[in-house]
Order: sequence, then C-alpha cells, then structure tokens
Amino acid sequence: SMLAQLCDAAVKVAAVMTMPITLALLAVSGNGGLDQYQTLEAQAARLQITDRPVELAASFATLTAGSVRDVVTFDFGWRHRTGLHSEAKPDDRPPINTDPGVHPDEAQPKYDDSEWKPVQLPHDALIEFGPSKVACPTGCSGKSYIPRHVLWYRKRFSLPAGWAGSAIWLDFEGSFRKTTVWVNGLPVTSHDCGYTPFRVQLDNISS
Repeated sequence: SMLAQLCDAAVKVAAVMTMPITLALLAVSGNGGLDQYQTLEAQAARLQITDRPVELAASFATLTAGSVRDVVTFDFGWRHRTGLHSEAKPDDRPPINTDPGVHPDEAQPKYDDSEWKPVQLPHDALIEFGPSKVACPTGCSGKSYIPRHVLWYRKRFSLPAGWAGSAIWLDFEGSFRKTTVWVNGLPVTSHDCGYTPFRVQLDNISS
C-alpha cells in the first residue's frame, strides 16, 4: 500500500495564517485482482470557519460575526493534471508503480502548474479522459476501456490574519478512491474510501 490510513490527521505545528498555502491531492484506486489502475474523482469541497467573521474574496459576502460556523465554497480555482509525473496521453497505460514519493515535486509550493488544466469541483477526470482500447486492451475496470490514471489536483490560497484563533477545516465530500493530501509540500492526511467524506484541519498546519 502506498499510504497508510490517516483520516482526520494533521501535522501539529504552529500556524502562520497570512502565508500562501498550496494544496495538492493525489489518489490511487483499484477493484482487486490485477486491476490496480488509478483515478481521482474530486467532489465538492468546502472551507469551514468557526467563530470568526471572514472575507474570503471580493466575490464572497463578508460573513457575519458571532456565527457558530460559517461555510464557504472551495470548488473554484483548482488545477488538474492526468498522469503521475507527466501528462498522460490518451493511449498511455497507467503506471504499475503509483507511488509519487513522500515529497513529490507536484506537491511543492514552487512547482509550476501553469500548464495544468483549470477546473472546478465536482470534476470527473475519468469520463473526461475517455476510453482507449490501446491503453485498456482487456477492458480495464468494468470493461469500460477507460484507463484509471493517477490524477493530480492543486490549489493555491491564503488565510487572512483575521482568521487567527479560529478552527478552520477543509471538507471534501468525496474523492475516489485512495486520496493523499499535501499542504505546502507536507503530507497531512490520506483517505482510503471513495464514498465517504473527509476533512483537513488547516489552522494547525504551518506554511
């Protein structure tokens, strides 16, 4: 197994609230047997802020003070690439070894993702990539002829200083199937189920 189950875990270090944050996700999946192909279907994401008024961007209304919990959409501003360490072509077979390493380049804040495709969540990269009898000569999973590549998603954002002291959670409604999350290049959590939500706590992760 590439990753251990670390649901709802986070690195416990001091928060630097005003620094830019780089979020990266990668997942692997398989349906047993010899079919160990990979995919990531990123579903809707939400940023939850507790006990602080917030202004996320000009497009969002300022949230009212005194709220027990405020929820802000986090579905926009993502970048996506199909392929473990380079862009996969339509007829490429997924790699057998899907381990990107503990600190892959794609998870680092200074990584250049300008060539990655801008997407918003929810996003189904499997269907978008399409079937290939060259990549899946035996049909692949479910005889769909759709290769299950490793998929990356990245997002850059900042937490304003006014959020200091708040409990800040990033909630994902689903990500198929075995997902790993890095924040500023550090692996902070993994989730081994494509049908259940998971979350990452941001207020205790340093930049």
